[in-house]
Amino acid sequence: MTDAAIRLGWAVLVVAAGLALARGLLLTTYIELTPQAQADAETGRLWLWAATATLLVAALVATLRWRAPVWSLAAVAIAGPVGLIADGLGWIPLVALVVSGPLLLIGLTGVLLAPRRVSLERT
Repeated sequence: MTDAAIRLGWAVLVVAAGLALARGLLLTTYIELTPQAQADAETGRLWLWAATATLLVAALVATLRWRAPVWSLAAVAIAGPVGLIADGLGWIPLVALVVSGPLLLIGLTGVLLAPRRVSLERT
């Protein structure tokens, strides 16, 4: 598999996790706490946790595969916890997209432009 294909797959994974993060933030945002809103918020928290775990794994894979700058790896890794923190503090979780969205764009750009790690082993 070529490096370009792996980068494209990685980028698709990060974008999908970003969309899952947005869905989770949308579901956890409500005006009045009705039983339906509470059920949606619980579902949204599952989306948030799944997106956060996926982004952390993506940051780990990028760390091992490419020589990406630390700031871009941190941006990918921090985008998920920002939503969890906003929800945990009782803020309107959808506001976290103002921070998470740019973090994901910064992280994607930094990793996609990073050179590949050179393996010491010859295969």
